[in-house]
Amino acid sequence: MRTEFVEESRSRVSWKSRSPLIYAEVGLLLLAVAFAGVAMLTHSAARWAVMVAVVGVCVLVGLLLAVTVPLVDQGFVERLPEGGRVERARTWLLRGVRPLLALDLDGLAAFEVETEAFEDAPPATYEQARLWVVSEGGERHPLTGWAEPSSVIALGEALGKTARRPFEVRSGNVV
Repeated sequence: MRTEFVEESRSRVSWKSRSPLIYAEVGLLLLAVAFAGVAMLTHSAARWAVMVAVVGVCVLVGLLLAVTVPLVDQGFVERLPEGGRVERARTWLLRGVRPLLALDLDGLAAFEVETEAFEDAPPATYEQARLWVVSEGGERHPLTGWAEPSSVIALGEALGKTARRPFEVRSGNVV
């Protein structure tokens, strides 16, 4: 996924990451319709049972994806004269918007980007990154999921400037 800026100003930065969930759901629908169309052309007695099974599996996979994959991951950092807020929420296809994080800016110490190298087909690897906010007590809270490092680092720099907090990049191991 790619994290993109929605709004960027001196006192507010908001971001959004969209998942390809809608494309997967439309693909499953097209697969079910195409298979049902081909099955209708056959004269086998088992065509109805096979057609119901394939369409049923497509519906179940579609529901499973809708329940487990968020449609949008979004958040913002806002600095105000009397303080500020950091918020993160996810929008789900069947459940709507669910808040994940709401913190006051006064209790934050820094923003931190964690980068990891993931193995693809050996020996190839690819890098992903995610952004964390660190409270003054040392607690770490995720602000993004795994995404392209360039977009996450750009977001972290913008959040650090807006919130007037330090920004760090640290590397991890191959996962």
